[in-house]
Parts: sequence; structure tokens; C-alpha cells
Amino acid sequence: MTMLMLNIAPDVARLLGSEDAIGKVFHTAESGYCCPVCGDSGRLTEDESASVLLVLRGPTATPVVRLAHGCCADSAVLVSAEPLTTDTGMDVPGKAWLRPHPDTPRAVLLLGPRLTAVRVTEGGETIDQLSAGLLGHGFGLLTNPDAPMRDVDGLTIRLDRGGRLLVYDARDACLWDGALVLPPGWGDAARTAGRVGVVVAAGLNLYDPDRDHLYDLFAAIGDGAVVAGAGRLLTEPLSDPQPD
Repeated sequence: MTMLMLNIAPDVARLLGSEDAIGKVFHTAESGYCCPVCGDSGRLTEDESASVLLVLRGPTATPVVRLAHGCCADSAVLVSAEPLTTDTGMDVPGKAWLRPHPDTPRAVLLLGPRLTAVRVTEGGETIDQLSAGLLGHGFGLLTNPDAPMRDVDGLTIRLDRGGRLLVYDARDACLWDGALVLPPGWGDAARTAGRVGVVVAAGLNLYDPDRDHLYDLFAAIGDGAVVAGAGRLLTEPLSDPQPD
């Protein structure tokens, strides 16, 4: 029998609050993570242990789960007044996905967050705070890979040279920024439609190039763990203000 060593301190297990929440963390560790201590990727296997870190940003904040190599850190609850990192390239890797005709939109930015924020209800149900927050801002559950995506008010996606994509919300705050290898036809599909889909899939490991990411996405859709929305495409190049 293969034994996988996921280190969970008693205080961490108590704050996670349910077997369902612990199971989701276990699944994330198996699919892969980026260690916040050394910065290298890792995956829970029979030869490599992992430790669960729970980061609290104040007494009433939602716990944020991070996974570290077992040799880099012990499982613990960490309390810090500092805000979470805004390095979206570290915690939210992305991939450009071109859906077939007649799906709309065809050009999609697929995001697989490696940072998990959970809340356990009094009834023991585990709520993914990121997905719940996106649903509250106009995203919808993606029920199948070919389903249309609703427009999200104020969501815009800027496509710059070199495959750089920037996602902004209605307040013009940057939600994601990264350079991707775009599949052939992705840019043309985005410009023709004037829209780009943004799909956020919990538990998807885009760090591992050997995994079949679309297969994992379809499995996550079946688990109800994928939300999606569409934003308006901006293609104007960024320009610096000119002196008077």
C-alpha cells in the first residue's frame, strides 16, 4: 500500500474545519504546488512529503492554505499583518485555450490558482472563497467545456505584443498579468469576437507540462469547481503620457 505523507498540524486541521476541506488540500498537494519557502515546484508523492501552512491575515480573515515541501517547513498556522502577495504569476499560472467553433467566446484564458482560501459552514460544507467571490461579481459556473460564457460587467482583457495578457476589473484593478504562448488563431479569434473568456478552475495544476490540462479541466467541471466569464478585449498598445 502506498502511503503519502501530508503533514497537517492539529491547529491547522482544526482551522480547516472538516474532512472535506482536508481532502481538497490533499488533492491539491497531489496535483502539484509551488513551495513558498524555496520557490520550487513540488508534488505529494510516496517519495516526497508536503506540509500544510495556514496563513491568517487577522483574527477574522479567511484562512489561506499554502503547501510547502516537507523538508522546507513544518505544518503550522502563520499569522501575519502583511497582505498576500500580488505576484499572480506565482500563485495563479495561466494557459491560453482556443475552443472550437461555434463556442463563444473561442479565445479563453484558463487560470489554475495554486492558492486556496476556504470557509467551512456550520453544516460542514466547504466553500471555496475565490470561486464564491467570482460568482458574486458576475461569473457563472461552467457546466461543460463548450458552454457559452456570460459577460461580466467591467471585465476587460488587454492583449499586448508577445502574448502578454492583462485582466482588469470594473475598478481598473489588475487581476492577472502574464505572458503566454498563444495557440495559432487565438489572437484572431479574440479580435474577431471582441471578447475573451476567463476560466478559473480550482485544483488545476498548470505548472506540470506533462499533465493533460484539458482532461483535468473537464474533470474539475464535473466536480462543479470551475467558474467562467467573458470580458471585453482591449488591443490598444499601452502608451506613456506625453509632456505638454
